[in-house]
Amino acid sequence: MPRKPVALRHELTLLVIIKLMVIIGLWWAFVRDAKVEVDSERIATHLAAPAVAASPIHHSGTPMFSEQRVDLSRLQFTVTAMYHFLFVPLTIVGVIGTAGVSLLPFIMPSSTDLRSSLTVWDSVSSQLTLNIMLWATLIFMPLIIVYTSWAYKVMAGKVTAAYIRENEHAAY
Repeated sequence: MPRKPVALRHELTLLVIIKLMVIIGLWWAFVRDAKVEVDSERIATHLAAPAVAASPIHHSGTPMFSEQRVDLSRLQFTVTAMYHFLFVPLTIVGVIGTAGVSLLPFIMPSSTDLRSSLTVWDSVSSQLTLNIMLWATLIFMPLIIVYTSWAYKVMAGKVTAAYIRENEHAAY
């Protein structure tokens, strides 16, 4: 018997609250004591400079970013990456899985007659279609992977200011 929408809403709300508590706990553990001084004039000068002349050294010769800032940004990146690569996919799988499990075996249940509903077994393709798709995937997926790898290899490397100056008419 499918779950009631109210129970599902309560479960999803509980999951969101748990996620928020984890994020707040991570922030409290790592970021709460970090004091970052911001010099808005230096940052504005750095951001307003052209990309070719951009440098981590301010025009006065002093470093624009301190070690504490760099460490803090790495920590923030780590926490953000962990959140996005771990919790977001789990949430998506959980929401879709909850809907799938609660409706199984019905994909589109009929509100008037359950025997007229679309089920998992009624919505599957024929054996011929599944075989064609299998062979198409086995042939074309390696080609796509090889082409993508080749494209990354061709475009790999750092773009320096000297390279842009040498190829200013060909780069764009």
